[in-house]
Amino acid sequence: MDNDERKPLTVDEHEALLIQISNANGNVASMTEALQSLRENYNFTRESYDNNVSELQSMNDRYKELEQKNLDLFMRVSADKTKADEKEDIEKDDKVDELTYEDLFDERQGG
Repeated sequence: MDNDERKPLTVDEHEALLIQISNANGNVASMTEALQSLRENYNFTRESYDNNVSELQSMNDRYKELEQKNLDLFMRVSADKTKADEKEDIEKDDKVDELTYEDLFDERQGG
């Protein structure tokens, strides 16, 4: 039986097997068949669960990695913008007009 075709038992199917076992009245073949079906179902369900847990862990790891890359990119872009702003401020500082004492005095008096 191919793994893609197998499906876990429904609750009703599982319950029917349990009833079959309890009503077997010593019919070993019937009990053995029902128990084997339950065993196979459990193994399939457990395998599916383990695969899902593994895939979830992998996705969580990938998410954390992408989140860190996003943060790093954000910080780099932010740092580049800050550097550009600082460079612009420095360039403005280089273009300071020379003020005389009289200019300062006029500014102080509002004139």
